Amino acid sequence: MKDVVRQNFDASVDAYMTYERRTNRFTSLARLLAAEMNARTDSGLGTVLDAGAGTGVSTRVFAETAADTIALDISREMLREIDFPARLQADFDHLPLKDRSVDGVAFTASLFLVPEPATAVREAARVLGADGVVGAVAPLGWFRPDGTDVFEQFERKSRSPTGTSVVEDAVAGEFSTTTGT
Repeated sequence: MKDVVRQNFDASVDAYMTYERRTNRFTSLARLLAAEMNARTDSGLGTVLDAGAGTGVSTRVFAETAADTIALDISREMLREIDFPARLQADFDHLPLKDRSVDGVAFTASLFLVPEPATAVREAARVLGADGVVGAVAPLGWFRPDGTDVFEQFERKSRSPTGTSVVEDAVAGEFSTTTGT
């Protein structure tokens, strides 16, 4: 499954960049998430792991307020688009970081892309410092209110393996949570 995910993202760099230029969606989500995470820490964000950094849109946003930002993605092709010193190619299930080594973990539109969010959240908890904060953004669903598939307009059968409720349950299993839209 992870090879399929990696290959999908390796092949999707141009699509992600085009989508962001048209919509500014990832920048908007990252700004909202960064503001929420900053509001939940007394001393500000020190080192933030941008888990699922993609082409680096969210990494640049977190770098505006965090002391250090680490871009992590499973896709080598996505990471090549990031002009940032701290980049790691890895998956969420095995973070190549020491225990308690970051002050924040941000899943900007990424945690729902893994088959086992609970495993990824446990890894986030492992690398998170004692007063750290985790933030995650997930879509409300893959179908419109009328029941039609939101991906019907695309040629590829692109779909995330995990629904929003599974992500919420995984995060709530490790952390106290606040949710919003």
